[in-house]
Amino acid sequence: MRIAGKLLLVLVVTIIMAMPVISFGNDYQLRAMEPSQRSFSQGEALTYLPFLAKSYYHANSIFPLGVQVGEVRDNSALSVIQQVGAGWARVALSWSTVEPSNTSPENFNWSAYDAGFVAAAEKGIQLLVNVTGNPSWAADSSCGPISPVNLQEYTSFLQALVSRYSQAPYDAHAWELYNEPDNTDINNRSWLGGCWGGKGKEYGDVLKAAYPAIKAADPQAQVAVGSLAYDWFTSQGGPFDERFLDDLVDPAKGNASAYFDLLGFHYYPAFQALWEPYGSDVIGKTTYLRNKLASYGTNKPMIVTEISMWSGSSHGGSDELQSDYVLQAYARGMAADLRFLIWFTLADYDDWGYGLVKQDLSLKPAYAAYKVLASMMRGYNYKGLFKVAGLQPAGVEGYTFGLPDGRERHMVWATTDSPVSLRFTASRILLTDKYGATTRLLDLADGSQDGRINVFVTGRPMYIDITP
Repeated sequence: MRIAGKLLLVLVVTIIMAMPVISFGNDYQLRAMEPSQRSFSQGEALTYLPFLAKSYYHANSIFPLGVQVGEVRDNSALSVIQQVGAGWARVALSWSTVEPSNTSPENFNWSAYDAGFVAAAEKGIQLLVNVTGNPSWAADSSCGPISPVNLQEYTSFLQALVSRYSQAPYDAHAWELYNEPDNTDINNRSWLGGCWGGKGKEYGDVLKAAYPAIKAADPQAQVAVGSLAYDWFTSQGGPFDERFLDDLVDPAKGNASAYFDLLGFHYYPAFQALWEPYGSDVIGKTTYLRNKLASYGTNKPMIVTEISMWSGSSHGGSDELQSDYVLQAYARGMAADLRFLIWFTLADYDDWGYGLVKQDLSLKPAYAAYKVLASMMRGYNYKGLFKVAGLQPAGVEGYTFGLPDGRERHMVWATTDSPVSLRFTASRILLTDKYGATTRLLDLADGSQDGRINVFVTGRPMYIDITP
């Protein structure tokens, strides 16, 4: 993460433009527009609203961290996700695969997806289904506007889709319409999965038609705006429309706030400095967007459907930085009051190394850190910023999580190059590093039984459990 802030934009743009798609499917496959291809214009000066702790308790619900895998066809990939402890998988589903030529719902072809949906349900993985891939008969592009005459065809498809896969044995209830729809480059970046940029109002019209159709098929369904890139705007030479969200929710334009349940967006730490005026890392971007919605009189739960750090040493990354960021992304995401986050991606696809595992599915250190995180934090809800004796210690970033019985677990790391010494009032402390190795500290360890224990915190995130 520290290195990401120093990334040279020109070099990264040159390299990233050649990267391949994720190969977990044969048709449409999700591929992220990496952060190094974007720049940021702050636009309006918004007020920073610090997050007040909420009590979203996850013991008997879905663990709020997932992984992206492309299309849900690869059982080995789903097995890896199950083993790592992820609660969610973000998968793509193409309309053109199900209905390549215009037909009626009884003739839709679901064979490409049935087995994958069943496998995910059997493994206890909740799917966020990213619906895209317009068929050629319904739209001029696979990623963008549908002619008004075919909008009813689209809603008919969505209703059939949700009716089928919300029922047993599939049990999918979360649907996201297109990917990065704020993209304006319909010719060169259709592979992003969305190209409604400049047409936020028209995308709002799609939501107005799609939302009641989905809810009629499954009242429990959660409908997400296609997750926004929301950086590297056209004003900065990029492809993304900075007015897209405004045009979508403005009552005088799209007026679509009542027609989605979740606002999704993407975040990468290469842009940390750009969002820092609004909060640390992903907290800053969440705050900015939450204030943006508030300026139009609306408030929606938020999700991040792509967040990651690369490990490729040739691009300034490392296994250590990536595995650190697994913990940091989760902690900050919970502090930002995100409903869930999706790690991009399961498997590496090039030498940047964004995956938790390598291309052959062999495990990386980030996988180990993720697995420990899922084990350590399952059942804990976010309580607030980490404090010692009621104060936030200098040189340390940390977050406190708790169980209903009052037990607390802290996740902390130093923000300085040198270790930071913290002194706790405690008789015993259990330290757990990001890979699960534990160290027990006792009051007598320093030779004096005074009810105090010193802990040295480094830049590597760790868990702290304290017994007073």
